[in-house]
Amino acid sequence: MEEKVEPIFHPDSYGYRPNRSALDAVAACLRRCWKYDWVIDLDVQKLLDSVDHDLMLKAVEANTDLP
Repeated sequence: MEEKVEPIFHPDSYGYRPNRSALDAVAACLRRCWKYDWVIDLDVQKLLDSVDHDLMLKAVEANTDLP
């Protein structure tokens, strides 16, 4: 499954990705802190609580061989 979905992930996605770590994510954040003078703060848990799970499963099925 990884071979099929890896190319469609956003370049800034670091969670559970091959050859990417939490430290890579922190480094990207630090680079942006020096580049931009604004920040967006959001509650990821609440964001994920609002995801339409049926729609998410359809997206997974469309991009994998999973039934």
